[in-house]
Amino acid sequence: MRIALFDLDGTLTPLDTEDTWIRSIGAAGLGDTAPHQRFHDDYHAGHMDNAAYLRWYTGLLAGLPAADVARLGAEVTERIVASVGPLRRSWIARERERSDVLLLVSASNAFLVEPIARALGLDGTIASEYVMDGGRFTGELGAEYNIGPAKLRNVERWLAARGRAWGDLERVGCYADSINDLTLLAASSHPFAVDPAPALELEAQARGWPILRGERTA
Repeated sequence: MRIALFDLDGTLTPLDTEDTWIRSIGAAGLGDTAPHQRFHDDYHAGHMDNAAYLRWYTGLLAGLPAADVARLGAEVTERIVASVGPLRRSWIARERERSDVLLLVSASNAFLVEPIARALGLDGTIASEYVMDGGRFTGELGAEYNIGPAKLRNVERWLAARGRAWGDLERVGCYADSINDLTLLAASSHPFAVDPAPALELEAQARGWPILRGERTA
């Protein structure tokens, strides 16, 4: 089995899906989104307090009315899909020829990531799952937060549910931009650093990984 794993934010899109979503919530006056900037900065620096972030974020989600969740979610996913330019889409097309399964593997909310994956023609998603009931978020995390080394663990769980194991894979293409994805990239047979942040660019250069540059459409 050959698979391709694509990070979303900063990799297939130059935007940040979760940032766009949270800013939309704030702009609509639906919650206090001021703490987000600190978490956002810490994430990109590679040292975000995941537990603190999840306490804040799940509380924010739990206060959102179902109608606003649907409306803002649709607006955000449409914007993210539109930001994926031809060059970045060509990476998907190339992997379609090389791989049996293409997955979007993201720390962003699965509620947003799943429709984005469908629109881009990918086969499935591994993202951060938050429990929903009747179109509203309950404030509970549905599975292990899909960030950092957890991405590899969650891909392994996805494979195990299908009777497969990481070690059995013939080829793994992996595309990511952040040092937070180093574990997943390093475990893959064909890693690609996409518009890498400085820390990941240094790692990619040291390890001889290809570095890809995408267009900056927004």
